[in-house]
Amino acid sequence: MNNEDIMVSISCITYNHEKYISDAIEGFLMQKTNFKYEILIHDDASTDDTANIIREYEKKFPDLIKPIYQKENQWSKGVRRIENIYNIPRAKGKYIAFCEGDDFWIDPYKLQKQVDFLEAHEDFTMSIHAAKRVTPDGKFLNSYLGPYKSGDQVFDIKDIGKYFFATASKVVRKDVIEVLPNWAYIGEAGDFPMELIIFSKGKVFYFDQVMSAYRVMVPGSANERLKNKNRKEKIDYYNERIFILEEFDKYTDSKFREYINNYILSLEITKNSLLLNPLKKLNFAYSLYNKKEFREKKTFERFKKIVRLFFPKISSFLYLKLIKGEK
Repeated sequence: MNNEDIMVSISCITYNHEKYISDAIEGFLMQKTNFKYEILIHDDASTDDTANIIREYEKKFPDLIKPIYQKENQWSKGVRRIENIYNIPRAKGKYIAFCEGDDFWIDPYKLQKQVDFLEAHEDFTMSIHAAKRVTPDGKFLNSYLGPYKSGDQVFDIKDIGKYFFATASKVVRKDVIEVLPNWAYIGEAGDFPMELIIFSKGKVFYFDQVMSAYRVMVPGSANERLKNKNRKEKIDYYNERIFILEEFDKYTDSKFREYINNYILSLEITKNSLLLNPLKKLNFAYSLYNKKEFREKKTFERFKKIVRLFFPKISSFLYLKLIKGEK
């Protein structure tokens, strides 16, 4: 396989995914394309049988599967953005397709559809699609990841934070994410910093088709870690996101200032909803009326944010029912 012929580099990061990694790799291998692709796997020193399973696939497909087997766990050493440190620098493709080791693809034409679109639309930096939720033991749930409106859609930077798109749905132009600023590597922000950069450099196309599966509440996964954080850790998590947005504002010379200020306002409300002291909540609620972003919102929007501040569980329940339910 000539490197110059590779169109897509699949980036897969994995750790202790012995129960799931075969599903991920089989999803890569079943892709039907008119172009060549490579499979870059980074195993972060798994302590279970994950690495041995990858080695068996590597033996069968040595020209296709290119793993890195860490001897020491990089995450525990504070290394973040594993893809950008270990996979993307060695990628030969024009595009990067992401899929973590506990998720998997279910459409054999996924890569072809997404690459065809990006090849025909130079002003788009990324393609995404719907994903179906699945339990750790493989049971498909009757719910999806994606916007609540039906149909193919075009998104821009103002849509970050409105919806959660599965990592395994993303196909990105490599030149957009090859070099990231230092602030993109901090903390546990996950895909967030990279998404900000991707959305700031072009539009994003959403296929209203379920082409991957997103495993929920896998032990050690990002969503499981967030759920299990204590109150202080969750407040630190939101402070980290606010810091990233402030750095992104500098990075883009305040081109998206209005969007950033509104996003920070939303994060501040969520963060302060975690406070136990009702007086502190009241003081923060009072301060909202001094914020231009809050005053300019319609009455119902302001009401929803106040509900989220004082009654976060009710707000989350309504959000899940209205946004994350069945399509």
